[in-house]
Amino acid sequence: MKHVFAVVLKAVVVGVILGTVFPALGPMKLNAAIFATLVLVMMGYPIVDLTVLELYGGRAALVADIILAVIVLGAVSTLLPTGVQSNLQAILVSAVLVGISEWPLHLYLKAHVLKQETS
Repeated sequence: MKHVFAVVLKAVVVGVILGTVFPALGPMKLNAAIFATLVLVMMGYPIVDLTVLELYGGRAALVADIILAVIVLGAVSTLLPTGVQSNLQAILVSAVLVGISEWPLHLYLKAHVLKQETS
């Protein structure tokens, strides 16, 4: 149950950022931002939040979140038929905001989810 709450929390935080910032800065539509949120959560939680965070700590997980967000947002803006490809500024600003917003989630995961799994 602890993982369900963490995944939902991550999806809400990332969804709010991508649903507001990414369409405002670039031509991406809301449905593409929702799709990017789902991909980021499905890839980011097991790779970054459970693996990188536990093995390398919060700073490495923050950087990994930003890198993953740039890759996913770039791929989504290129692959989905949104009409126009998003600009690099929209991708970078959104990725940095996603990474920064993940910091409190990483603190929660270290204190409640990862701590309980190792004990």
